[in-house]
Amino acid sequence: MKIFLLSVTVISSLLMVGVILLQQGKGAGLGSSFGGGARGGLYETGGKANFLTRTTSLLATIFLASSLGLSLYLGREEGVLEELQKTPAAPTAEIPAPDAAKEIPE
Repeated sequence: MKIFLLSVTVISSLLMVGVILLQQGKGAGLGSSFGGGARGGLYETGGKANFLTRTTSLLATIFLASSLGLSLYLGREEGVLEELQKTPAAPTAEIPAPDAAKEIPE
């Protein structure tokens, strides 16, 4: 289950990055993406932009659900918190206290 959720998370994140990079900026038309000089009309790019927007939303939902499922699955594994609490703390260096009997000559 862990491997499945992890692979879904990684694949959805990579696909989402690719789809986001394919999208144009807010003011860019379809002609600018293919090197055309003339800017298209207002409704000419709606099909492509709508498809990419919906695909991004779907991939973001899949990514969110798989990340949440992975964190819940890994959080419920028994022994994780106990193992973290069992690990010894890093050793600290002890600094010797100054000897009050010895005085520094002036």
